[in-house]
Amino acid sequence: MIKFKIVSVNEAEHSFVVRFYSDLITEEMLAVDVLDGVIRQTRTDVSIDLPSPLPTGRDLINFVMIHAPKHWIEKQEDLLKPKQKVSLDEVMSLVGVEVTPEPGGMLEPVSTWTSPDVEQMNETFIRSIVQKVLAETEENTI
Repeated sequence: MIKFKIVSVNEAEHSFVVRFYSDLITEEMLAVDVLDGVIRQTRTDVSIDLPSPLPTGRDLINFVMIHAPKHWIEKQEDLLKPKQKVSLDEVMSLVGVEVTPEPGGMLEPVSTWTSPDVEQMNETFIRSIVQKVLAETEENTI
């Protein structure tokens, strides 16, 4: 379970810094700046700008948790389990290498994007765009 604590407040900028951690991924494990045994900064410290009006009670807690690096912390917890060790050789081979993707973003299409579900979503999306364009065209020609 992800936990947090507010570690500082900046009233002038209407913001605060929150530290996220869990029972397995502790503050000590995340520490990057420690002075005289006091953790001054961790890898998961996040500066959050407060909205106006300021949420209170449960809404404030929910607002903070929206900013939690939930997936990252869960991944770090998974990596503590021996069976979750994964080779990073492919990533390591790209360290320091400049990569320029082809126009359009990806170098190769992702094969899982051809599933019937995705094709249906694409068709629905395209139909909604066509309907919107037709409606706008009709408005402009009347």
